[in-house]
Amino acid sequence: MLRKIFFITLFLIIKLTSAITVKVFSGPDIEPFEELIAKQRQNQFSQFPYLMDQGEEFEKFYASAYTHALTGALAIAYTDDESIAGFLTGMSLEEFDALWVPYNCELISQKINGKLNPSENYYLGDVIVLEKYRGQRIADTLFKALEEHASQHTFKSASFITIIRAENHPQKPTGYKNPLKVWQRLGYTKSGCIVTYNWPTRQLDNLKNFQLEDNPCDIWVKDLRD
Repeated sequence: MLRKIFFITLFLIIKLTSAITVKVFSGPDIEPFEELIAKQRQNQFSQFPYLMDQGEEFEKFYASAYTHALTGALAIAYTDDESIAGFLTGMSLEEFDALWVPYNCELISQKINGKLNPSENYYLGDVIVLEKYRGQRIADTLFKALEEHASQHTFKSASFITIIRAENHPQKPTGYKNPLKVWQRLGYTKSGCIVTYNWPTRQLDNLKNFQLEDNPCDIWVKDLRD
């Protein structure tokens, strides 16, 4: 009961200070937002640092996975005029890893097994804040909402991945801000494990050209019981 009261109080403080309201959707309620997820992922992840373009059909498949996952959830940040400022997706790590088994990908659960219990881990898939709303710590609010959602569904830890790119990467834009401090501020730490995904990666010699490459990613984890 105390935990519930604390969350409501925190929610109201966030609402009053940032004029942002976060709503969490799950299961079939995510379906109306699949196009949003697919479109924003394709737009955002084609840019540095991911430099990825999986194609429209793949993005539609990926977005629908959250609708059909038993543990799928979507946190959406709304402004006072009901405009969408950003979102964060999530599902159990077990269900997320199951998506990639047909593709013979490395699995996050296998990489972090021994550091934490993968069956009790909730995977936070994609956090995207629309450009004009950035700088307001909306990502913090989204993470807190889905972490609370995961905790209420008995998950004991959370995880996500970030791409590893060299500091002097030739496609790194001027003024790029590494989100490292954001993840640390939210209480996440690098697990020390790396998972590699193969995806079409933008080539420097022709920015419209994407070629399949292995892309190493750090796995970040957080104990939700702290």
